[in-house]
Amino acid sequence: MNASARLPKSVAPQVITYDIDTAGGQSGSPVWHYEAGRRTAVGIHTNGSSLGNSATRLTPALVAILNRWRAMGP
Repeated sequence: MNASARLPKSVAPQVITYDIDTAGGQSGSPVWHYEAGRRTAVGIHTNGSSLGNSATRLTPALVAILNRWRAMGP
């Protein structure tokens, strides 16, 4: 697994922005918060640009939607 670590540039209610390099095809990858030996997904990488990269933040409302979709099955 390749990983980069850096503090976010900003955290807004719906979006996390960061200066970690990404490449095409990484959209949909998790953005992790790592603390005290525990890794927690906090976002889904969605955008990359020369100005910075961003993720859709995993809010309780979004997690509920994802869980409903998962319950629907394949």
